[in-house]
Formats: sequence, C-alpha cells, structure tokens
Amino acid sequence: MKCRPTDRTILSFATSGAPNIEHMDEIDSHPTPGLRDCARALVEPLAQVLDNPNGGAHYVRIQAAHVAARGLPPRSLRRSGTDRLIRKIAQLTGPVDPGRARARDNLIATLVLHGLADAARRPALRRRNQRTNFVEALIDATVAILEGVR
Repeated sequence: MKCRPTDRTILSFATSGAPNIEHMDEIDSHPTPGLRDCARALVEPLAQVLDNPNGGAHYVRIQAAHVAARGLPPRSLRRSGTDRLIRKIAQLTGPVDPGRARARDNLIATLVLHGLADAARRPALRRRNQRTNFVEALIDATVAILEGVR
C-alpha cells in the first residue's frame, strides 16, 4: 500500500517520540513542577500538532478515535514522554487506586483528544491565536480531574 504524504506525516507523529518530549524535559528540569505543569505538558503539544498542515489534525482525530474505541494504548506502545508524564503525575497525586487511575487517565485522554479534534473542525478554533482560551480551558479541566481523583 502506498502512503500519501498525509499518511506519512501521521505515521511519523505516531512513531517519533513527539509531541510531548520537549515539554517533559522542561518538567524534569523544573525544581517543583505541579499538576498544572503536567497538564500543560499533555495539552499544549497536542494543540500545537493541529498547526501542522501536513496531517496534524488527522493525527489528533485518529488518536481520539483510538482512545474512544480502545482506551489508552498499552504501556508497551506508548511513547517514552507519555510514560514519564504519567509517572510524574503519579508522584504529584500520591497513591490512587489503580482502577481509578486508569479511569482518570482515560477520561483525560478522551477530554483532551476529542476536544482538540472538535476544535480542528471549528473554523474559529483552527486559527492558533483564537485557540488559546480553549487550550487553557482544557488545561484547567485536566488539572481539576487530576486534583479530584484520590
């Protein structure tokens, strides 16, 4: 099967270790990162992917569909930045029942990915400068979920 340019871009997003490695390095070097820093490290890179004209919005939509159908991918298929982020969140939230943690993580992934996938379809939110408030609201909601599940 021959890949179209968009297909190659989506595959490269999925296998590259981006989008959140860069933000994780900032968190690792921060003396006292908080849940808001972790939420930002999750949401902002995915929002930035939408700006890639060669398949960024498609990548986010495919990830949203995958999470809706199957939940988060197994640890063996996740990017290292995602696992680092999950470990940092676990350090900050303290002990959480494993079942509740999985439900929380799936809820956050659904909220963020479906929110961004929907934003990619809305003309006003396609423009980066008009998406700022929406992204900040996603970060706020993610922090609220993280703070609420104990």
